[in-house]
Amino acid sequence: MLNATDSTANYTANHSIQDSWTVIETMTASMKNSADGQNWFDVVERAAARHSLVMAHFDQFPVGPENAEFYRERLGTMLIGEQDLQNLVRNARKSLMSEGAMMTHGHRAVGAYLDSARG
Repeated sequence: MLNATDSTANYTANHSIQDSWTVIETMTASMKNSADGQNWFDVVERAAARHSLVMAHFDQFPVGPENAEFYRERLGTMLIGEQDLQNLVRNARKSLMSEGAMMTHGHRAVGAYLDSARG
């Protein structure tokens, strides 16, 4: 499993195609679990990490005749889920922006109250 001391590229370079793919699938499941818990910051953070994992994976294990059997079903399944993941990340970002706007509004309201109380 990828840990904080492994760079994405080093992890991929030192593991099999199956190990690398499993890490991507685990990260995908983790993103979905974070979304189920409405932990939007984790969703966005994990999306960036997953993107790096996917890029490193395909750099190390490009689609071609030597990997055709491995990718035959996996790529189709992955591509089907990509749009859902993109929507999940988009919604997570919107939620974070909304929460940030509500916090800003709350801070302004407290500031206005304090200003009026001093008045």
